[in-house]
Amino acid sequence: MILAAVALMVIAGCSSTRQSTWTLLQESAYGDKFLYDPSSVEQTAAGTVLVWAGTDSVKYHYEIDCTKKRVRILESAHIDPTWFSIKAQSGDELVYNVVCRTQ
Repeated sequence: MILAAVALMVIAGCSSTRQSTWTLLQESAYGDKFLYDPSSVEQTAAGTVLVWAGTDSVKYHYEIDCTKKRVRILESAHIDPTWFSIKAQSGDELVYNVVCRTQ
């Protein structure tokens, strides 16, 4: 479990060569933050959107299908990269609302 967490942090830390400024999407009453990197938003040839998002400590590389309102997590040591529906009021929906409204 610790090895998977370390691998994820290494992937997240090394995945982008661009200078990024993370944008706050939501902060809980307890101070937990959910952010995304606007400079990482990329339209794919398949019609999906790639973007980095996550918390202060864990970052995820998302692939979002705006048309079908589904998402999968890429480049994670402990998450299966299969598609799943975006749940209402989730961090996934926060990212979807930002990157898919511009498509």
